Amino acid sequence: MNIHNTESYTAAFRAFQHSTDEKERLAEEIRASLALHKFKSLLDIGAGDGELAKMIAPAVGSYTALESNAEHVKRLRKLGFRVLADTFPTKIANAYDFVLCSHSLPYNADDAHVFIREAWKLVNSKGQLCIVTYRDGGAESVWRNFCEACGLSDDRDYEGRFPKLKHDMHHLREYASLMVTPVTTHVQSKHIEKMLSALSFVYAEGQAEWLKPWNESRDAIKAELNRNYFREGHYSMPFENIFLVASKR
Repeated sequence: MNIHNTESYTAAFRAFQHSTDEKERLAEEIRASLALHKFKSLLDIGAGDGELAKMIAPAVGSYTALESNAEHVKRLRKLGFRVLADTFPTKIANAYDFVLCSHSLPYNADDAHVFIREAWKLVNSKGQLCIVTYRDGGAESVWRNFCEACGLSDDRDYEGRFPKLKHDMHHLREYASLMVTPVTTHVQSKHIEKMLSALSFVYAEGQAEWLKPWNESRDAIKAELNRNYFREGHYSMPFENIFLVASKR
């Protein structure tokens, strides 16, 4: 069961938004790339609620958002952005200097392969395709280690996703140069309940069945947060984002 647009999902999403520096850190990296290459047009696939758009759109002459969520589309348009209300892949007539897919790549490896292939077609000559995703949940992942310490089963295919993503992107080497850059963001809060709510959004990934083990493990989660993630008056959980940037030659 998908819990998007439910009250619990909305509350967790808002807690995550208010507790993370993710948008600011990602925007810094994106703006730097736009300025360095003097890109003029940007297609933002899966633009979300417009918070990231507000930070990156002024850096280009032409910004276009592609978004399927009706509420997000409404908000993006209210903010004055040009919006294509659709689910990607879809037919798009134009090409762009910079095509951004920030945490919008499908989880399914086969769907991601098609997504990347179609996004690449929309990149202008000497432009870039930029995919932002979380690092895989392997042995060095702070998040995976945290879940294991809390007694949470997190057997979703993190380790299968990222290598498949790298495999797809490496296919582009025939046509493009590829750069991989890590960017660390944090979820932080002074309050344990707000931290729990924000992290539940990360853990559940919009799926109701994943909220049950999280809620059943609340005491263990609190104990682990207090033991290893509370410093100088606040809780802090790091997340490593990966920028995969393919540049057309």
